[in-house]
Amino acid sequence: MAKLGFLGLGLMGYPMARNLLRAGHEVALWSHTAAKAKRLAGEEKGAFCSTPREVGAFADCVFVCVGDSAMSEATIIGPEGAGQGTRAGTVIADASTIGPSTSRRIAQTLAARGVPYLDAPCTGSTPGAQGGALTFMVGGDQQVFERVRDHFLPMGKKLFYCGGPGMGLHAKLSQTGPVLAVACSAC
Repeated sequence: MAKLGFLGLGLMGYPMARNLLRAGHEVALWSHTAAKAKRLAGEEKGAFCSTPREVGAFADCVFVCVGDSAMSEATIIGPEGAGQGTRAGTVIADASTIGPSTSRRIAQTLAARGVPYLDAPCTGSTPGAQGGALTFMVGGDQQVFERVRDHFLPMGKKLFYCGGPGMGLHAKLSQTGPVLAVACSAC
């Protein structure tokens, strides 16, 4: 099984990370509320980390699900962000709904360090996260997405590759129902 990381254990992140653990992956966990990460690590045999940087050092693929653009940026490329601890080639997939320009800025910063980044916002709300039934719209390098595609499956079965950096976010922000198929050029 894979060595994964998960940053952000809110209403959606907690069950998403739990699904990865229950699928048998080794998962390093961090949350602004350390008690959540400690609780999930104890209940599901995850690895508690005190900073996102520690998660980045542990994992081959790091998932992020935080509240807004500023939180995403700080959690990924801030001084103690996951990107500071990752090895070249470690993939960071951000499931947060953030601004496409912020996403592209994060991608550029990580690319300079040899760390691939995917914007991978999701729909399905808390029930979808709990049931592993989320829909992900992914932007970034398609080969990178294909390399980590299976890591998404415990969290959701509908995965749409939507194009280059920021395009997953554009698809989510512009979609309403069937429009998703039009928004994703490679669907």
